Amino acid sequence: MGTGNQPVNRLDMLVKTVLLLFLSAALPHAPAVPPDTLPVTIPLPNMPHGSTVCGTMFMPFLFDPGDLVDDPAKGHQLLYLTETNLAVGDRRNFYVVNFEKSNQTTEFDNIEFELRALSGKSEVWVEVSELGDDKISDSVVADILQELDEQSAEDSWNPDMGIIDIGRQLFGDPPDFDGTGRLKTLLVNIQDGWDPEEGGGYIGGYFSPLDQSRRHPNSNKADIIYINTYPGIYWENRDPDASRIFGTLAHEYQHLIHYSYGNLNLFQNEGQSEFAEVISGYNARPMRWLQRPEEIDGTAAVSSGPEGLYRWRSGSSDVHLDYQRAQLLHSYMYERTGAERTGSITRASSGGKSAYQGALDAAGISWEEFLLDFQIANRLNDPDIDNGRFAYSLPQFANVRASGINARYDLTGNLVSGLVQGGSASSAEVMYGGGYYSLFEDAVNLTLDLSGDEHTAWAAILVQLTERDVVFLPEGFSKLDGTYDEIVLVGANTREQGGSEESPGSRQYTYTFEYEVVDISSGHDDRAHDFRLHGAYPNPFNPATQIRYSVPAAAHVTLSVYNVLGQRVATLVNGEKGPGTHDVTFRATGLSGGVYLYRLQADLEAGSHTASGKMLLVK
Repeated sequence: MGTGNQPVNRLDMLVKTVLLLFLSAALPHAPAVPPDTLPVTIPLPNMPHGSTVCGTMFMPFLFDPGDLVDDPAKGHQLLYLTETNLAVGDRRNFYVVNFEKSNQTTEFDNIEFELRALSGKSEVWVEVSELGDDKISDSVVADILQELDEQSAEDSWNPDMGIIDIGRQLFGDPPDFDGTGRLKTLLVNIQDGWDPEEGGGYIGGYFSPLDQSRRHPNSNKADIIYINTYPGIYWENRDPDASRIFGTLAHEYQHLIHYSYGNLNLFQNEGQSEFAEVISGYNARPMRWLQRPEEIDGTAAVSSGPEGLYRWRSGSSDVHLDYQRAQLLHSYMYERTGAERTGSITRASSGGKSAYQGALDAAGISWEEFLLDFQIANRLNDPDIDNGRFAYSLPQFANVRASGINARYDLTGNLVSGLVQGGSASSAEVMYGGGYYSLFEDAVNLTLDLSGDEHTAWAAILVQLTERDVVFLPEGFSKLDGTYDEIVLVGANTREQGGSEESPGSRQYTYTFEYEVVDISSGHDDRAHDFRLHGAYPNPFNPATQIRYSVPAAAHVTLSVYNVLGQRVATLVNGEKGPGTHDVTFRATGLSGGVYLYRLQADLEAGSHTASGKMLLVK
């Protein structure tokens, strides 16, 4: 492995060293400023075991903005030049934030590191106490350097590019504060209090703006990202594996690049870093927020900070849901505008919707259209409709489908479940950027009457066996002729109230509806005389879902569930069933997450009929 060293002119080096000493003496050093109390308990409680958060989101609570106001005189690029003769094996100390101790005041640990890899693009430093075959070995470091410099995952935007080149190509130029042009990656056991016995979330890594300051006494004065080794790369009974932190490398590198521009709000900055992981081909987060109606419509409680689309609950374990939402929205931006335009959001001259609008304008899409389509795609995710407009082509999101339903109505029009109450008119409340799903089962010639303001937009997802379609709806009356297994009314709030995206308020709309309903028990509903497997709801699900089927006459019915290997894991029905529609609950207790198949067979006088479907267990 080459070191990238160049011959050094000794006289030139002497001049630069003298300049360095002069700058160090001339620049004032500000005392550390006590921060606000961190808005979260470290370690991070009540989060899914092993889930990661980015320590960058805590940075505004750990320093005073005045610490980043430097003397306008140029020349700080000389600060690192005394180390142009770096070689693998060199050691030096770096300041690292101790998050566990920083709940009241900012605490730094002064830690010794050893340089374990050096190239023209990268320096990889390892905390000395973390060196070793059972922790951070040379092979782990080599894998990290290769991913940074030479290649990314198979599903990456460009697998032949490393994380650094993808970042520069898509997101922009990182700062070169220290004048070396190299990224410093520090592999360190970040003190965040994580305990494998207690579980919960941990800090996967962070970028600190303090390192871009000449004044702050704890600034490392270099272009650095910090990556957590424990439990990021290893923990008890788990062998070290560098690939576990590849996504974190891409995430934190975007944060470093964003510092060169610095105009996005927290949700957008984290969203771009989440997108950096996905577009580099690494794993996506599980979209648990799509199982919760209050997360989809944006009415989830927020103790402080922005509401609606940009809510970011740094002080709550629910922040992992904000990460999921940011990752999916920025990935859908990619689906509609492409990688380059989505990456350009990092370089936007201002935050908020204007940052998105630059990418959308280039693709001929309005912000309002995008917000409604996002809600449709999250429920539908079907690449065969409208040239993939409502789908995710990224393989990480192939199975994404919102199961959180605000209101569900059965085939008689009665409210089965949901947040709204039945009556002559149902009322929906949606925060800015949110969506609201009303599901109508077994709908025949559904008539809707919608009432809202000009910034509420609606569409209907029509499902008939395996056929699906989307119809956009105006305010007022709409009639959806035909017989459908389900119709999902999607409502979206596409504009903030009062011109403030930080405190956007909510919008309400009302809808009334009418089925052409007939009495099944009297035998007048043709649907009751069909053999039909209606499907599973919710789907995806955890831990239980309900499968509905219909038989036209008394029959011996079997309904079984299989894994993808064809092994039967459950028999839900095996016996005689009368004519009509039946529901059966499948509980996936003890089963691992993934795709499962269910198969219905009914032995009728006219012959045997079979049907099957798929469902996704999310854990």
